[in-house]
Amino acid sequence: MHIKPMARIFNARLFVIASLILFLVSILAIRLMAEEKTEPVKIEVAKRSQPWYYTGSTTNPDFNNPANYSSEQPSGVECGGESPIICNIQDVADSSGERPAMSHGNVTSDTSDQYLKSFREL
Repeated sequence: MHIKPMARIFNARLFVIASLILFLVSILAIRLMAEEKTEPVKIEVAKRSQPWYYTGSTTNPDFNNPANYSSEQPSGVECGGESPIICNIQDVADSSGERPAMSHGNVTSDTSDQYLKSFREL
């Protein structure tokens, strides 16, 4: 008759241990499912247009070469004139941040003035 109470205690402990293991496995499974559904958030920084000043040759100009532009206005150069020489354009920087990206194609073919060109004073 003493065996029955011991069996009950053993069964009760076994039930508690099994329940605890089942509970922990359930929590782990829920966490794993939640991690799988989470997608990384992509943050894109909008590039801002900025002025790029033409620093290339004025006798044989190449307005379509991004290497001929600088973010610094050359000394002695004034914009807002009617010269055929471009003073500056508006564009986003390329991946290096050192030159314009030339995102609207050729500057000289830009008839709709997407570059918002200004010309040097005469």
